[in-house]
Amino acid sequence: MADRVPLPTQSWHRRLLFGGRLHRDESGVISLLTVFVMLGCTWLLLWLLNSAKQLDSKVRMQNAVDAAGQSGVGILARGMNAVAFANQLEAELLAAVAVMQAAEGTSAATSPLVALLPVFQEILAGLPGQLPPDRPIPAFRSDVVRRIPSLADEVTRRVGRANGLWRGANVGNIPDGPQGPLVVQLWTTSGLPIGRSPEYDPQTRTLPLIDPTPLGPDAPYLNASSHLLELARRERERMVRRYVGQWALDLASGDPAVTRTLLAKAEFNLRLLLDGIYRDSNLPLILRDQSPGLTQMERDFMFMAVAYRAHSKTTAPLMFHNPNAALAPAMAFAQLHLFLPRPRYTCCPWGETRINPRTDEEYFISNTDGWPTEWEASTQNWHAKLVPATARSISSILSSEAPGGNGNPPRWGGLSPRQIDALTHH
Repeated sequence: MADRVPLPTQSWHRRLLFGGRLHRDESGVISLLTVFVMLGCTWLLLWLLNSAKQLDSKVRMQNAVDAAGQSGVGILARGMNAVAFANQLEAELLAAVAVMQAAEGTSAATSPLVALLPVFQEILAGLPGQLPPDRPIPAFRSDVVRRIPSLADEVTRRVGRANGLWRGANVGNIPDGPQGPLVVQLWTTSGLPIGRSPEYDPQTRTLPLIDPTPLGPDAPYLNASSHLLELARRERERMVRRYVGQWALDLASGDPAVTRTLLAKAEFNLRLLLDGIYRDSNLPLILRDQSPGLTQMERDFMFMAVAYRAHSKTTAPLMFHNPNAALAPAMAFAQLHLFLPRPRYTCCPWGETRINPRTDEEYFISNTDGWPTEWEASTQNWHAKLVPATARSISSILSSEAPGGNGNPPRWGGLSPRQIDALTHH
């Protein structure tokens, strides 16, 4: 049998037309699959890079706004404590003057503390012809109330920017990074920027304090409220009586008989000072609302810190687009609470049962650290802390332009609070 002569290699179109074997020829298919797999992997890698960049930026902004907000409201707490200290100091001076005047004609008159009486009287009465609001302690309290908010705003911005500084390459030329400076603004839950609005009106000022004196700076806004005057007088008398016994004991050098004599004589002087000379002056600042409910608590003692920054540039912008960039800058927010903490338990035991020696009845006491519990402006224990963001004004605050911005407020439109929350958190 003759050998079969091999046919010449057919071209691809001949095989397509005559051989019919193209669909069975799998050579080169893996190369096409590799191209599609590499495209998918590249897309996935770019997506991961963008997601990681956005997440890192969000975490940094949240840390910055938490730190800045805590620092800013901490300054407000310091302001409240400064006012409380001034209230207590004024009450103690009144008690000291009443007891020192009662020491005349007693053995306590030889105490070296009595030499301070003219100084204390001058602090309370001020210089000759000086109006009550211009006396040292009232003037100090007024300055604290008006200046502390602007200081809190400055601290908030500085701490926020410091936490947002660039840590990458070329930090010497661009300390704030390619996104620009991180700006943190502190807001009241009423939607007013702290440090940027007037602090003269006691109903809208940042620190929820009121001067009830008829000649004080708040008098034009209070319409001669006798209710506030009476509240301030009761609070002052309660503080003064807290110090009278201590001053009498100090001037008497611990002698019980002299102490009782001083207390009896000081009562007349006390009535003369509180109900006569200083009846409508040298009163403590009081809280705007003495028994705040949930609405007043949110209005007067809750604050919002909001961080603003340009969005980070996306990798491969032709493939990926940040939908938030057209609506608003990158934002993060935190809510903070200005509050008086409850006394903490001390160990140990946390509580114990004792017996009253007069009645033989048992009673239980709690061992706490002795912090004051009165919710009033004269309590020197104000603190600041981060709390869950639940204020009803979050949407309106996030829709407002940050003071000092470029004139482009966030354009959230008619989004619901839940949609705004989703845009600002993700």
